[in-house]
Amino acid sequence: MEKIPVVAIVGRVNVGKSTLLNKLVGETRAIVSRIPGTTRDKIQAKCIWQGQTFELIDTGGLVAEAKTELEKNIKLQTEKALKIADIVLFVVDVREGINPQDLDLAKELRKSKKKVLLVVNKVDGPRYRSQVPQFYKLGLDKPWPVSAVQGIGCGDLLDEILRKLPKYKEVVPKEKIIKTGICGKINVGKSSLFNCLLGREEVIVSKEPGTTRDITYTTLEYKGQKIEIADSAGIKRKAKIKEEIEKIATRQSLNLIKRSNIILFVLDGSEPISRQDIRVANFAVEHRKSVVICVNKWDIAKKKQDLNQYIKYLQDRLSFLFWAPVVFISAKTGENVRKILDLVLNVAKEKEKIISKDDLKDFLQDLSRKRPPKASISKIIQTKTALPQFTIYVGPGQSIPYPYLRFFEKQLRARFGFEGVPIQIKVTSKK
Repeated sequence: MEKIPVVAIVGRVNVGKSTLLNKLVGETRAIVSRIPGTTRDKIQAKCIWQGQTFELIDTGGLVAEAKTELEKNIKLQTEKALKIADIVLFVVDVREGINPQDLDLAKELRKSKKKVLLVVNKVDGPRYRSQVPQFYKLGLDKPWPVSAVQGIGCGDLLDEILRKLPKYKEVVPKEKIIKTGICGKINVGKSSLFNCLLGREEVIVSKEPGTTRDITYTTLEYKGQKIEIADSAGIKRKAKIKEEIEKIATRQSLNLIKRSNIILFVLDGSEPISRQDIRVANFAVEHRKSVVICVNKWDIAKKKQDLNQYIKYLQDRLSFLFWAPVVFISAKTGENVRKILDLVLNVAKEKEKIISKDDLKDFLQDLSRKRPPKASISKIIQTKTALPQFTIYVGPGQSIPYPYLRFFEKQLRARFGFEGVPIQIKVTSKK
């Protein structure tokens, strides 16, 4: 696919950058909060206006002097976004007026020689509109007054963005994109895994639990197949959610599970499997998602425990995921991380598998000889693909008990595969 234009949103903390991205895109892609520094990773989203598509990048709020590791990482992410941007939206806050940091940022942007649109946010009424001219002092041409919350001025801003954008032709790819979400509880190494899969520092990684808040999407190509990988915030227990930001981040993480084709379910191999781990896995199963179990931090864990013993422990704690492949990795060292992408491709292929009626007829005959069901099964057919579903037809008024259905599923998988893919089995009684 040919390159599409990129527009980066920059500014100091709490000027409304994330609110502006959500308004321009028309959906909530970045978490919005009154707490300064809510956005940490850069958020990317496609924006379509007047038939033209461009990429919007929301960056973390910049501070005057980056002192902490987190602030330095945010600054680095912003610099990377600026390098690839065709246009920069420099957002300031009309209610606070010109801040010394705004002057410093404006100076840096003038040096960059980038096309810059000065966006004066929070202009919610006439009394604020009269304060807009002061921002000419920043030396960045005409200021564009908007209210990202109310949408005032956003249409005019989008028109101006299109006028300044270079014209790229977007070619829609014919191949399917495998949507893959990295999920798990907090602090199991999801962002480290995300970066390791991409081979670059795409999201901020910190020892501080809950560093990732927004969903970060990126697409890579592996063995000719495009795979979208999304990194999510850790999913917390309701009882431990104290702030509104955590609540929104957890909700977005759960929504990521719903929209993904395949879930990379990350566990910390150096710690016992917790109830919260099981809750997250259950949520994926309830929404019929394909799953690859990634046991992270195995470089630490393998020094303390035997691999075979851990596998038995895993099978006991997550027995309902007996069909999911397991890979033991270290996102820190890169050990076995590439195997994940091979598993993703294999699981995507298994999801599309179709079993013929003749093969299912042979399977039923062998199954009846091995362990005959109490009900009279006349036939088995595959009634759905992508989310494989099989229907068993039994005699009038008959049914099949759950233990036999469990046995049936295991035999079906042993014969035909479906690794990493949930299977639905329906029983229909003939009239």
